[in-house]
Amino acid sequence: MRVFRYCSGILLFGVLSLPSCEREDPSVESAAEREFTLKQEWDIDNVPANIGLYNTDYVAHFYTLAPKGFLKFHPWPGHYWPNKQGGLSYRWNWNAVGDNDRARFTYPILTSEEVRSQRDLSYLSPIEKYEVYNGDYNFPMTRQERDDTEVMTRRDIPHWYGKCDGWAPAAYTYKSPGSFSTTSKDGLKMSFGAADIQGLLTLFLQQSQSYSYFVSRRCELDERELLGRLNSGAITREQYYSILESADCQGVNPGSLHILLANLITLRNTPFVADVDRFVAVWNQPVYGYQSIAVETRTSNFKEPYAPGTKKTILVETQMFYTQEIDQTWDRVAMPNPAAQAFRNYRYWLELDRNDNIIGGTWESEDRPDFLWRQAVPEFAGAWKPLETLYKLSIADLRPGHDSDPTAPDRPGRPTEPDAPRARYYEDPISWNIDIGTIFYYIRQVGITVSPEVKRVVLEVVLLGGKVLRHFELTPSATNPNYFQVFNHSLAKIQLVGGSLRLRGFDASGRELFRTSSTSSNWRAE
Repeated sequence: MRVFRYCSGILLFGVLSLPSCEREDPSVESAAEREFTLKQEWDIDNVPANIGLYNTDYVAHFYTLAPKGFLKFHPWPGHYWPNKQGGLSYRWNWNAVGDNDRARFTYPILTSEEVRSQRDLSYLSPIEKYEVYNGDYNFPMTRQERDDTEVMTRRDIPHWYGKCDGWAPAAYTYKSPGSFSTTSKDGLKMSFGAADIQGLLTLFLQQSQSYSYFVSRRCELDERELLGRLNSGAITREQYYSILESADCQGVNPGSLHILLANLITLRNTPFVADVDRFVAVWNQPVYGYQSIAVETRTSNFKEPYAPGTKKTILVETQMFYTQEIDQTWDRVAMPNPAAQAFRNYRYWLELDRNDNIIGGTWESEDRPDFLWRQAVPEFAGAWKPLETLYKLSIADLRPGHDSDPTAPDRPGRPTEPDAPRARYYEDPISWNIDIGTIFYYIRQVGITVSPEVKRVVLEVVLLGGKVLRHFELTPSATNPNYFQVFNHSLAKIQLVGGSLRLRGFDASGRELFRTSSTSSNWRAE
């Protein structure tokens, strides 16, 4: 996943028109002005709307945003097809050459006679197979792939050059391919592995001209070279940190990052791509989840610089979860795949206005994502039209709604919490209200029907950091042991940075069987 879409010449940037007038006092504004000020506090490259959420089409209120969230599906892990191995011209399934890896991408181009004489074509590279399938024995795409990667003429190709900018969006745009057999245009028997179709989808998206939405900038700073200059005395430590924190290398504004994680992952079930390397190398990864904890709140002595109109800052620690690469496989990749799950830890200050909307942010951690982006889905057309048929063959065995299908929003995917038995929440079970910076909760009545193995149910008021503030035991009904209920008229005012109400069920030995949480201002009956 190592090639930068930014430098490929095919990334299109959305154009945003921002008001240019300045207010005398940015902290004094009407409700109508809020639509504009939310777009003014960060520079134009870091506006959250750049991801495709135009106007006020996103939630910025900090206490409304969920502290954690995961997609309902997992992007499939694949390979980034590095340039130093010839990209899609790499014969990954060629067992005859053993450990001679260079032979897998420096082989002579086959003639049509040599192709027809083969009894088994499964060892060919993905791009060779695609051209044989189409009956094109001049192999123009294979030759072009070798030219583009420079694998035949260059020995110093950086290890991170590859096709992560194609794999990352392909991993969440398409279902996870499997292996299959078919016949070519000329009647040749052919077998495709899962990695063959993954690779072709990757190259297709990398070469497509579909629109891409982009937040932040790409940093082209070689951090090792810069550190060498510092250690040699060529620059001072002050100059070193000044270069690190330059506009192009600060990474995505943490205010935008926080807004987009919650809005895209939790509210929209919409994946996106993050370059998780802050500097010159680009590692595009499909993001599928996050969890955040508020560590500290300040109403003065803000860390400089901060956005005009800042009335409160909150120190946040966030884990961002993403799928990483794996080696090529013949069979479909099982998901979720523990070997492909990774995360980064980030620490940053969020800057809030007087209405507790996020209007900016400042980094604390040196590790941070360089930029975020997502790509519109192109149609299979032109030279790539036959790939549509191959892709459909690769997923023909999948059931509708299978968890490998990123187009099915209602499939369960990998749960972020233990699976709950089928439960029914009775009419208006929990009532609570939110005030700015404060949660007022009022427990009126809770009723839940659970499966027979559940012997104990508790209701918890949970702080953002995970601490349980209040604990209520639900009482089993005298007439129905599977119905638990609580009547409580407790009113409390709690100073919280977010929070949730959580139901948990246990068996007779105390083992947790399920949990379900709410972070919204209305937890309604199901």
